[in-house]
Amino acid sequence: MMDELSRTINIQLKVERAYIPKAEYVFRTYCKILGLQPNFFYEYTREDIHVYYGPPAEERRPVEIYYSDKAAEIFGKESPVNEEIHFINYRNENIPFLFSERGQLFQYTDKSLEIKKDIIASAFFFLSCWQEYTMRDGNRNDKQDLNQTLQKLWNFEHIPVVDRYCDIFQKGLEKMLPGYQKEKKWYQSKDFAVSITQLLTQNQSNPVNVAEPSGKRGNKKQKKIEKPATPIYELIPASRFLKEFARQKKHGVIPELFFPYDYSLVQVNKDSSQNDPSSLPGLIHSLLEDKTIGIFSLQALTAEDIKKSAEQYAGEGFIVTGNYLFCFYQHYQFLFEILEETDLQYDISISYCDSLGYRAGISFPYYPFNIKDNRPFKVLEIPQNINNSVFSQIYHRRRKIKNQLDYMISDASIYRNHLGLIWSRYKTPENKYQKFSQYLKLLKSLQKKNAWICSPHEIYNHWINR
Repeated sequence: MMDELSRTINIQLKVERAYIPKAEYVFRTYCKILGLQPNFFYEYTREDIHVYYGPPAEERRPVEIYYSDKAAEIFGKESPVNEEIHFINYRNENIPFLFSERGQLFQYTDKSLEIKKDIIASAFFFLSCWQEYTMRDGNRNDKQDLNQTLQKLWNFEHIPVVDRYCDIFQKGLEKMLPGYQKEKKWYQSKDFAVSITQLLTQNQSNPVNVAEPSGKRGNKKQKKIEKPATPIYELIPASRFLKEFARQKKHGVIPELFFPYDYSLVQVNKDSSQNDPSSLPGLIHSLLEDKTIGIFSLQALTAEDIKKSAEQYAGEGFIVTGNYLFCFYQHYQFLFEILEETDLQYDISISYCDSLGYRAGISFPYYPFNIKDNRPFKVLEIPQNINNSVFSQIYHRRRKIKNQLDYMISDASIYRNHLGLIWSRYKTPENKYQKFSQYLKLLKSLQKKNAWICSPHEIYNHWINR
């Protein structure tokens, strides 16, 4: 029987030594989501074992999870995964599994429930973005082709598959452990959480390519216009911000505000009602109670860049707690090596900027995994799965995007998940800005579904103190 008061769960691992940190990492991620405290055992013990992960054993345990030694070998050598992917129907939905045999998902015996799919190795593959990592060429500036990931190729990027594996794990505990009860995940027992991030710019300049006559009739060559190597950010007018902030606050929403990482790169928008160049930061400082903000960049930063930015905004009275690397295409190993050298608490970069979905297969906050050092990173990732820039895509994709968004909201309500929304004001291909009314309409629909609408910093505080 499980200890209902302490919610401690005993897990026995019989796996390769180098694979133990990876297996523990996945179990700890599941247990954090479920509000459990795991204890791990590797040899014989007189303690009651609740969960077993390893090769088939004579002694039966309440919950046994299929183990693939092939996964341990592949992850140990940092090799590409060429395993066949199997889909199985779970709760009326086709869910992918790796490192597993075909057949049923659950098998009952007199004393145990066997989960016949390797939900540990499959989860590690997605949480670590293993496919992106093994596709790299070794250069930290190499771009990753996210369109070649399994999620994109098999069209399940809008399904948080790691959440599903965790749900399968939870079903096993519910069936076999008397005293097990699900813990309420979110503030005030809300059904699901939605964290809101807003970027405080409405435009930025970058080097662009233009066509120029080459001297031969009909032929053109590309010439790069000389512009600064770093982008110039244009802040929204203070009067516009105040109006938008008031409308959100009326609905009980105060988003996390993200400033450009370097305030010296900001181009202040002339505002007829606010002539002071520093009016927007000053206005925001007067409106925020906890003074926490995030920083974002269009380019990879060094730890020194981030520390300098934090000091810069500290001089304005703000506390920088979060980071966002806009349209992040590199593998996250390089990013988190840098973030660990700073005092930032969380990151929201591991997302898709050109489509809806779960890049690491998970909706809940989690600690990314340091593959090189075989341990979790120390900076929390809060997944952002909705970027409003996708709403402006060409007409023939709009219906698909709307259907995916409706699915994700419904899914979050059913599974009590987390959604992350990034609202930016960059111009669309049609040279129009996203309408703020669309954003408010989305917030209203989420509130009607009993969502906890908050900031990433509130999610961070809630999650680490659960």
